[in-house]
Amino acid sequence: MVFKQKTNNNSSAIALLLLWLSCICSSTVALSQSGSQGRLFRNYSSKEGLIMNSVYSLEKSSNGLLWVGTPGGLQRFDGYGFDNWDQSADSTKKTGLSVYHIREDSRKNIWVFNTASAFVFPQGKKLIRKYPSLQHSLQAITSNTSCLYKNLATGFGAILLRDI
Repeated sequence: MVFKQKTNNNSSAIALLLLWLSCICSSTVALSQSGSQGRLFRNYSSKEGLIMNSVYSLEKSSNGLLWVGTPGGLQRFDGYGFDNWDQSADSTKKTGLSVYHIREDSRKNIWVFNTASAFVFPQGKKLIRKYPSLQHSLQAITSNTSCLYKNLATGFGAILLRDI
């Protein structure tokens, strides 16, 4: 998989990588210094609210929130806790589908891809639009100002953002 990620600086990329590694590790990594009161590294698991201890995808949105894709669904992390985001338009029906890819486009829409479909949360709100025709097709995704490009198993495609 190849993702073209935009980062403001190297420190945010490093911080994102460290959080990702902490989520997939099964044991807690502790870094300590003599007399140090603060933590340099924190491990998150289901005890802290993560749906599952495995993480498939991470995306840091432009507003600084971390979107987490797990085998149990989508979560948003604000630095303090996890908020569950279901991919079902019907809030009474929990899908719990694995989230394999997450991407923010140039209009701040959050795109979520799982085995059943593609979903978009317009500007990170809990409104949902479903695109079942994009199921099982995503291999790589990137965005520019007017299109969201995707590499399909059957070829290359683009979604015009003005249509969303």
